[in-house]
Amino acid sequence: MGPLLVYKEAKLINWTQIRSLSGISRWETFIYFTTMITIVCQDLLFGVIVRIMLSVVKLVYRFTHLALDLETNGRVSHLQLLGAATFLRLPSLARALDEVPQAAELHIHIENLTDIDHACHDLIRDWPKHYEYTGGKLVLDWDRLQGRSRSRPWQCFLTDPIVGNRLERTRTQANHCQARVYPQCRRSCELRVSLKKSVVHSAQ
Repeated sequence: MGPLLVYKEAKLINWTQIRSLSGISRWETFIYFTTMITIVCQDLLFGVIVRIMLSVVKLVYRFTHLALDLETNGRVSHLQLLGAATFLRLPSLARALDEVPQAAELHIHIENLTDIDHACHDLIRDWPKHYEYTGGKLVLDWDRLQGRSRSRPWQCFLTDPIVGNRLERTRTQANHCQARVYPQCRRSCELRVSLKKSVVHSAQ
């Protein structure tokens, strides 16, 4: 009876979604299988607790990890930012900027930057003021950097591929609903206004 129940439960697993999940995030795949094994070997409550703890570890790593890659080729330097630039990584970012040769042209690439707080943003903004005195130049997409800033608190949360897709679908559905409901409300208001005007004219 036991093997039969295990076989039936295994048939309920959607392997297609698991493969798509592994293509999006290895972390999520690891958390998924760890939770499943913990629930099977221990119990449901312990599996849920393990899931929460692993999710917290993932969030802490996501919001504190920043990889810096500085490459110099003659008078041109390229600085790659990968991850989240928070105040915890401010010393590392400052050291990377100090390693840039003087009188060079620095290109900061932020395509893989998920988030930047005000401390790192101010450092990057104020650094060219002193660097340009040495004849150097900074090349940076300031509009994109502002878009990564935490002036929009949910920016980093929306960059998650799973959550972002769900919120995008919800926003699209809300826009469609508003497009259907708003004209009806407007016609109803216009009808009430016209009825009030007719009542006023009839009373006069």
